[in-house]
Amino acid sequence: MRVEGQFVSKMVALLVGVAYAVAWYRIPSVAAERGWLSIYWPAICLLFPAMLLLALYSGSAPWLNLVYFFAGSAIGVSVDALLLHSKVSRIAWSFEVISLCVFLTPVAVSATAIGCWINRKRQKAP
Repeated sequence: MRVEGQFVSKMVALLVGVAYAVAWYRIPSVAAERGWLSIYWPAICLLFPAMLLLALYSGSAPWLNLVYFFAGSAIGVSVDALLLHSKVSRIAWSFEVISLCVFLTPVAVSATAIGCWINRKRQKAP
């Protein structure tokens, strides 16, 4: 039962990464905004709670969710650049993968760290 739960949490982390990357490029109002806030506001509002819940309910290795999330975001950017954009040539999509992972690292890591801290506090409480 525990292995199935860990598998589910890892696959949810992968799907969250894919969904966030594809949605970020597909929603015109988010991608049209220029600046740092166009990346961080959706990440704080959507990604932070998702990664926090994954860290709270993933089991013994919540930090492994980050690996699956970043793999999912790389897959999402790749799918969006190679399959969904037929009118615009996005030849530098590999740099977009790297930059999106770098920009989302503070939000994803802080959510996972807070989730691990809450889990530790819950386990110590009687």
